Amino acid sequence: SSSSSSSSSSSSSIKNCDVTFDTKAIGQNVPVADKDTIITVTIAMSCDVYHGSTITILGLTGTQTADGNLALTVDKSNLLNAQGAWLQGTGSLVMTVETASQADYYGGHWETGDAAEGTVVVSFKLQQGNDDLPAGVDPTITLDRHFAPYQYGPGTTQAPWWGAATKQTTATMVKPGTDIFGVSNGVNPLVHVIPALDVANVTQSSPFIDYDNTITVSFSCNVDLTNADAATIKVETLTGSGISADHAWTESSGFSGNNMGTGNAVYASDSLEWTVATSLSSATTYVWTFAITNPSAAQAPTVSITVATTKTNSDAATADQAIAITHADPLPDTALKGVTNGVNALKIVVPFEVRTFDDTVDTPGAPNIVTVAFTTNIAFVAGDEITITGLLLGTGSSTSANVGTVSSVANSATAVFGTAGAWNQATGNLVFTCTGTAVEATAYSFSFTVTNPPASFNTVPSLSVTVGTGFTPGSNTISAGTAFGISSLALTQSAGNTDTVAVPFTIVDPVFTSLVFSTAEAPGAASEMVFTFTCGDEIVTSKTNLGVVTIILPGFTGGTDAGYSGVAVTSAPDTFDTASFTRSGASSILQLTSSTNTLAFGAEVAVTVPASMGIKLPANGVTSAQSDVKLSVGPNIWSEEFSVTTMAAVTPLITGVRINALAAKGAAASSTVATMPRFSTVLIGLEERADVTATIFQDGDEVSLRQGTTSWGCFSTRAGASSTTRTADVGLTLINGASPISHNGTFDASTIEAPTAVGTTYTLCFVGNDMIAAGVDSETSVTVELQSKVTSVELNSNANQFSYLKQSPRNDFSVKLYGDAIADGNTVAFIPDASACTAMNTANSVTFTGAATVASSVASFAWAGCIPLTTGVPRVMDSANCPTEGLYRLCYNNGGDSTTIETGISTHFFQVSEIELTSAAHVSSPTFTGTAATNDTLFGEDFVYEVYEPFTVTVLLKDGNGNPCCEGTKVFLALTKAGADDSDKLYNAAGSNTNADKIVLATSAGVATFTGYTIRGTAGKFFYFTASVAGATMNFPATGAADKGFMIRPTKLTQYTTLTTEYIVGAGGDNANAVLGDIEIRALDRYDNVLAGLVTADDCHCEAMLETGNSGVDSAKNTEFGGVGGFTSSSDLTAATVVFDLGKATFSGVKVAKTAGRYFRLKYWMTEHAGSTGAAVLQTLGFTTSDAAAVNSPTSYVAEAYSTTFMLSAAKMKLSWGGLASDAPFQHATATDYTSSTFPIVTRLDGSPATYPTTDAPNTDGLPSSIQVVLLDADGGTLSSTNCTGCFYARLVKCDDSTPANGTTTGMGLTNGDGVTLPACVGQAIDENEDDQMAGMSQALCATTGGECTSAADFQQTLSDRATAAEGTEAFVANGIAAFYGLQARYTFGA
Repeated sequence: SSSSSSSSSSSSSIKNCDVTFDTKAIGQNVPVADKDTIITVTIAMSCDVYHGSTITILGLTGTQTADGNLALTVDKSNLLNAQGAWLQGTGSLVMTVETASQADYYGGHWETGDAAEGTVVVSFKLQQGNDDLPAGVDPTITLDRHFAPYQYGPGTTQAPWWGAATKQTTATMVKPGTDIFGVSNGVNPLVHVIPALDVANVTQSSPFIDYDNTITVSFSCNVDLTNADAATIKVETLTGSGISADHAWTESSGFSGNNMGTGNAVYASDSLEWTVATSLSSATTYVWTFAITNPSAAQAPTVSITVATTKTNSDAATADQAIAITHADPLPDTALKGVTNGVNALKIVVPFEVRTFDDTVDTPGAPNIVTVAFTTNIAFVAGDEITITGLLLGTGSSTSANVGTVSSVANSATAVFGTAGAWNQATGNLVFTCTGTAVEATAYSFSFTVTNPPASFNTVPSLSVTVGTGFTPGSNTISAGTAFGISSLALTQSAGNTDTVAVPFTIVDPVFTSLVFSTAEAPGAASEMVFTFTCGDEIVTSKTNLGVVTIILPGFTGGTDAGYSGVAVTSAPDTFDTASFTRSGASSILQLTSSTNTLAFGAEVAVTVPASMGIKLPANGVTSAQSDVKLSVGPNIWSEEFSVTTMAAVTPLITGVRINALAAKGAAASSTVATMPRFSTVLIGLEERADVTATIFQDGDEVSLRQGTTSWGCFSTRAGASSTTRTADVGLTLINGASPISHNGTFDASTIEAPTAVGTTYTLCFVGNDMIAAGVDSETSVTVELQSKVTSVELNSNANQFSYLKQSPRNDFSVKLYGDAIADGNTVAFIPDASACTAMNTANSVTFTGAATVASSVASFAWAGCIPLTTGVPRVMDSANCPTEGLYRLCYNNGGDSTTIETGISTHFFQVSEIELTSAAHVSSPTFTGTAATNDTLFGEDFVYEVYEPFTVTVLLKDGNGNPCCEGTKVFLALTKAGADDSDKLYNAAGSNTNADKIVLATSAGVATFTGYTIRGTAGKFFYFTASVAGATMNFPATGAADKGFMIRPTKLTQYTTLTTEYIVGAGGDNANAVLGDIEIRALDRYDNVLAGLVTADDCHCEAMLETGNSGVDSAKNTEFGGVGGFTSSSDLTAATVVFDLGKATFSGVKVAKTAGRYFRLKYWMTEHAGSTGAAVLQTLGFTTSDAAAVNSPTSYVAEAYSTTFMLSAAKMKLSWGGLASDAPFQHATATDYTSSTFPIVTRLDGSPATYPTTDAPNTDGLPSSIQVVLLDADGGTLSSTNCTGCFYARLVKCDDSTPANGTTTGMGLTNGDGVTLPACVGQAIDENEDDQMAGMSQALCATTGGECTSAADFQQTLSDRATAAEGTEAFVANGIAAFYGLQARYTFGA
């Protein structure tokens, strides 16, 4: 789109010009990796370029810009297409010439040269690669020149020197070679670098905790940083710097004047940030500092430097691009002041991790090994000096403190710190000069020895450590050989000790604060002991005190003479763990040995020595704060002894000795004397303090008696043998349950001498069971007087001598005395233990025997009121008037000189605790062998005893432990029935029933036997025995009460009332029953005595049952009797049960209902009804005629009794026909009673029922098919309980005008009343005074012969159910009815 003039002027060049690039420059604006950069291309050509031509830039490789069209920015309009075609792989960009007009030459070319458009600048954006490319690229530019016909001018088709329509020209582009952003040649195309810090160091001046420290930052970046780019520099993770706000800093080097301004660095979250005020050149290293105070704890944080800036290109769409540079480890890792990596900023260490100073003992004058231990983070080298100040040991003392040789303790310390220290006694400084190189974090320890001054001369030193000049290697920033110092680092006592000595060399006296004995223990016991003390020193086994504290315990005992060793103890704090003990009487020694833990200076410790060690307090106790109980530090009196400050007094273990169980005496505190008889068996009991809860006495403890009271005599004679002045050692046994706790043993005092008969003094010695092999060594402060006047006694002269009658009866008894010159006429008494023998003449009572006169060495004691009571239930011994249970002492009076002697002999009026029935047995026949004798305990609650049966009862007396006891005790036996005394029914073997005759004395085995006793004149239930002694009773059965107990049965029952032989129903004024009247049954003993003691309250019933033959079902039989009832109800017999009273049971108005028959009898039992407790024991009943539900158990207590047999006769009979079936064809539906009109008038001989059954009738061709007879009472009721077999007969008789009665003779020659009584003829009255009537009816006899009827006198065949035999006339009765079937008249005729 050039002007016409310019077009014309250039026309010749168009036709004749060969194009070259006059200008072909290329450059960029952002040489930073991964950022967008603007590529700027400047082009000028020698010839015009026409529309359609292309310009290609090739070689822009390594970018991250993908293939596509790139937007072009051109400084001249209407020359190039707005987009160029970009290929990433070749780095090529193709730009197309698009002029405004292409139709003619003048409007369609890019006019170059010095006219028209001239030089053109094109720019486009690429993204740099993500790596370093410091050399950039060398791109080329190519022009593909396009020609059109009109471009050659008017009339010209083609220039003759051009061979084609296009022409290509290529050239290498020109790069500017200038820097930008501090990047060398950074303007050259695609030159780029990754932003980084060329120099980044953060260092420090001091690596030690709590020291002032200067932090130095050294910085250089590979790009320029400018204020225009908002560049900042941040140092991060300044952990422990103590900075909490904007912080001051100082330029050191590289700056050209306030490049980063003058204000404080900005603080935020452990970081400081600086903003570039002008610019920082990439070619310069900048150094600045700031000050901090090091933290108090070691650390090594990760420090970093971060740079933030922005870079701008000329593409408005891209705007500023942020650049962040972080250097995460700007630390040089070099040593500083002997600290590895000590130059690293904020690498802070503790100079001395351990700096301890320890002495072994703080005991005055003791050799003291001093140990210094260092664990340092400084690598000391030869020449470095370490000074310990303030060791003013022995100042003012005549003792010279001398360091002497230094010894290595750990890690060859002397190889580093030398083998000797230079100590100045005046200044107290001790200097060690290093002779080698120390290894950091290594525990070095060395020691030296001094001698402690006495506590009175002690000046406590103040200790510190300083490090002097020396060579410190390994520093990059501090010149070699620079001196540095660490001062006033206080040494501390070794941390290895549990209790730290706050200030070394504190020499003080030990304090024995207290000795406490367990409150649960007492002297003589293996007591736990708590020793509380302050040693004023460190007590440890590795030091010269050997970790030992020695305690002097005079009189303490335990173990053998060799003592105990290696016993575990506990302490608080945990400092002592073992102890040893040497038993040496007045000078016993306990040594405590420390554990691995150290008892520190000034620390109080409480050491608990367990009771299990076996150290025992003196049996005679200790006094309060006893001065000879002392403590010293070290073994074998290694240091001064110090007395205990606080120790409670402990009263003696033994509060007294109980001689033969008498009250304890003999202890020094009680000012009493215990008296002992000189006898071979003397029971001694040692009484323990009652104010302790534990039992100190143990089985197997031993005691002995030695004559005299010499101090420490028990210890000196502990291994001696028995002699006339010393008893044998006696083992003790615990008295269970005793309070106070006591132990018993038995002395043979017969072998030791008693020069004075009324008392020679002996001392009691004691030893625990765990050390009896060491001998009885402990003093007890208990004394005993030995007497020989009365040495032993016998109870009831039983030939058994004792000095202690453990069980005298609570009733009358006597004693036989033994001793020196027992004389008749002397007196003796038992008095209560608590009384003195001066009271022996007190009158007889339940608590005093009264003085009894000795006769033939025997004294008797009696209590008149100690007999059975005569009132109360049950009857028992009168305990209130028997001697009171308890312990009594025997007092003796010489008579002539009125000397009353305490003998030491005792007895226990012993209370029986339990009476036990041990056996009960029958002793003579007949014995009772029923169920109870087999299954129940004799005289148990369910037992049944037969009256008058001799028996033996044995009871056993027992003490509270269940052991047999109480020889000579009166045992009284009483009998109670239903809550009332019945003892008068109890007889002894001699037949006496007085209370005095029912007392038996217990044997030495505690047994009382009542032999041949009987119970007479009574029977019934709720009986029980009571065996009693003074103060104790026992019932048997044990449940005996008003409604509990055993039963007494009669020997037998008998029917006292006589019965008649026959009873007729209705004859006794009762139409429905046979009345037997009143019947009396009596309960008897074996001698037929009525047992009047069997009364109504016993509720013992007499059961009656009606019996007949064949087990109760056939009254025609008089064998195998059994209860009537097979087909009967339970009301056939009334009254069937009555209650015995005064030994009798009377059945009033006995009646039998619904029954008739030939043989009957009554059977009787004695039973117990429901509601009572006993169980019947004899024979099982058959059929009872009483209500079975009212009987508790269907058995009897007594063998049954029987009446004589009797006959029951019906009031009348009734005849009927038909209605009963035997077998077909004789069968009628209903029986029809005969009447005067229906009785047969004419019947044919050998007839038969006519036309059965419809015309079966009583007045036909023959007799009816069936005839039945019903037995009736007087009211016509059926006697339905009548049953018999072969007992009813039918006969054909001739009836004249009369009916025979009992006693008359029938026509057969039989007497009526023998079972053939016949009924009266219908309509005729019976009159026994009319002779014709008495002989008027007789059996029909044969009128003709044939078959069975062979004689005219024969009658059997005249009535039969068949013609061939005399059959069918005998029938059984069932339920009161007899039936005959098919009977017809045979062999006779007449009227």
